[in-house]
Parts: sequence; structure tokens; C-alpha cells
Amino acid sequence: MYIVKNESVQEIKGDIYSIGSLFGKKDFSFSQLEIPLHENSFIYFSTDGFADQVGGVSGKKFLVKQLEKLLLSLSSLEIKEQEKELGKNFEAWKGNYSQLDDVLLAGIKIDPAGQASKPGRL
Repeated sequence: MYIVKNESVQEIKGDIYSIGSLFGKKDFSFSQLEIPLHENSFIYFSTDGFADQVGGVSGKKFLVKQLEKLLLSLSSLEIKEQEKELGKNFEAWKGNYSQLDDVLLAGIKIDPAGQASKPGRL
């Protein structure tokens, strides 16, 4: 999860376990966090597919730092415009390389009243 606010990006790392299988563990619970939200900030939920995609001139991974920079650069746009730009950036990076994994990136804007707006599919 990434939070973009005040021209900065904060990554919140989740638990490493999948929801569907906890490998026989019986007394396991997922971490719970309370994160204060600020108006006009964005929350993005993502799989690792975007950052792990190989491409570019050298056939290297996109990486989390580059994804964070991209999210920050697009945060002044409306959610639908972000969707278009993220798609263009992903396809341009991937180029002729095969897509390696599932790619999911969902964004929510916190409106001036501190409420979440309608989620957008990115």
C-alpha cells in the first residue's frame, strides 16, 4: 500500500502470507494498522506485478522506487487520468517483453472532507 500526500510517498508493507493459505498455522492473525488520512491524499493498493515487470531498454524490473515516483508524479491528476497514464507507462515499460505476473493497482482519493471518494480502477 502506498499513501501519497504533501508531495511525498509512504509505503506500508503488508504481511507476507497469502489470504488463501497460511501453511498450516492455526494461531495466526494479520497485522492491523490505523493510519491517519489527510484530505487530498491518495491511497494505492498494489500487487507486486507492476514493480516486478521487466522492460525498458535494459530488460530490468520497474522496481518499487520507480513506481513510487510515478504515483507521486500522477497524484495531481484526477483518478481516471491516472488510470490512463499508469496503463500507458506500464505498456511502454513492458514493450515487447511478456507480462510476468498479475498486475493490480487500485487508488482511492481522500476528498477535502476527509472521506474516501469512489474508488477508481487503475
